[in-house]
Amino acid sequence: MVSTYTPDFLQQFEKIKFDIRAKNYANIYFAYGKESYFVDQLQHIVEDEILDPSEKDLNLYIIYGKDTTIAEIINIAESYSFLGTYKVISIRETQELNLSNFDLLEKYFQKPMHETILFFGYKDDKLNSKWQTLLNKKTSKVIKFNSKGLYNYQVPNFIQDYAKSKGYNINPHISRILSDNLGTNLSVVINELEKLFILVPDGGEINMQVVEELTGINRQYNVYELQNALAKKDIKSIQNITLYLASSEERSALLMVIQNLFNFFTQLLIYKQNKKNKNETELVKMLRLSHSFFLKQYQQADQNYTYASIINIISLLREYDLKAKGVGNRSFEQSELLKELIVRILKS
Repeated sequence: MVSTYTPDFLQQFEKIKFDIRAKNYANIYFAYGKESYFVDQLQHIVEDEILDPSEKDLNLYIIYGKDTTIAEIINIAESYSFLGTYKVISIRETQELNLSNFDLLEKYFQKPMHETILFFGYKDDKLNSKWQTLLNKKTSKVIKFNSKGLYNYQVPNFIQDYAKSKGYNINPHISRILSDNLGTNLSVVINELEKLFILVPDGGEINMQVVEELTGINRQYNVYELQNALAKKDIKSIQNITLYLASSEERSALLMVIQNLFNFFTQLLIYKQNKKNKNETELVKMLRLSHSFFLKQYQQADQNYTYASIINIISLLREYDLKAKGVGNRSFEQSELLKELIVRILKS
């Protein structure tokens, strides 16, 4: 499940999966990071796919960090497996493991048991200094994986790839709308996608009607369509979408609009600066677009906004970001701030 603009950590994720399924195992795996989805995925593969079902009762140990000690882990790791197969020890929630007797782990990392596969799943991107020192030591026996998570612009591709891996199709436009509304927490994204899959026949197309029915995302009035209307300077659409979004009871609506428009106008400035000396492929990559389909939006906006107006809009978005967070703003409702912001953008 790797797309054109795949971050390095996701390429490593795919390689680790491939190697495990090819029975090319490391002695120790340490997966950590702020995006728990990839940590969980690797942990499940190690737990589910290395041993045959008949071997798991005797040779698979699934242990939670808060319920064990380092001494117990090492004791299990250094004992021999039954029937000459591998022994798999999976430590979930490693961040909760008491680090007393850490020297035992340091010694084990230097000379792990050949028949033991030890997996640590650490749900945090901030490692204890002891772990940092241990994991920074170069060794072919240990694989360290940092699940950094995806940026906003990478989520639409992830949505398309995930849907494809499950046998469904979803076009770039809809994946972008889902991304804008669901954010970058992949557990949330996947949970919503799995709900969509239930409503669509196997191998079917996930269309906007299904998305709207399940998630409540309006096909005409959403953040992406506001951005599209601003690119075209379609005043009627801008007014209608703004009024709809302003009526939202979610306090996060204004911040979501500001974040998306800030990204858009910042990228529009980059487009304006580079359109004459870069080809389409280079521009798509430079703007971090998930698909060339979205380049048209920047081409349209380029005709409607000057350098000066774009810079002014970016400044406005910074100002309203602070106001939306309560800085220097005590009287205005979020809905009024949104309407005021859009009016000022159109006047820029």
